[in-house]
Amino acid sequence: MPWSLPAKEDRSDQTIIYEGPPLARETLPIDRLRALYDFASRGTRLDSEALLMLAGKKISTCLQFDVLCIITKLDNGTTRAQTWNHDGPCSLSSVTLSRALIDRCLQEEVAILADAKDAKESSTADLSRPRGKPMNSALCVPLMSGDHSLGALYVDSKSLAVVFGKDDLQFLILIANAIASNLSLRKVLHDIKEEAEKL
Repeated sequence: MPWSLPAKEDRSDQTIIYEGPPLARETLPIDRLRALYDFASRGTRLDSEALLMLAGKKISTCLQFDVLCIITKLDNGTTRAQTWNHDGPCSLSSVTLSRALIDRCLQEEVAILADAKDAKESSTADLSRPRGKPMNSALCVPLMSGDHSLGALYVDSKSLAVVFGKDDLQFLILIANAIASNLSLRKVLHDIKEEAEKL
């Protein structure tokens, strides 16, 4: 699905809690280690579409979220977005995302943990926002292969009961690295195959 979002509307109502390179941590909780290991071991045998579906499934077992979006850059210069809500895969048009966070993550290639400045729900609808509740807490991580950005991984929660922390960001960084490595390897193999066919 082509990447198409409403105009930027949300830069003023979120606070960047963390922004920078991957975090250093010695261990992860056992459920996240298992999810990461299973994803890394199974991911190498899947095509790109199935790889991203597996990533969505593994993230949903370890994080509570309202929206998950994996944005990948295509060879023709466009981007593609695959989205999930708490029920599973869904269309991009059915969810609300923080475009400001995603744009910043893609442009500056930094991992971001952000919370809304004002976590209280407003009784007045904000007409500048797309449908749905505003973001309360969000994570956005670039998909990096060496110096090349392949896209971004975005997760957010609209619930006041779910606030992401640095441990959640670290888990998402590790998943993003595994996705980027697999996508990069597929591209290299595809390019080699094309060159071999030309010869």
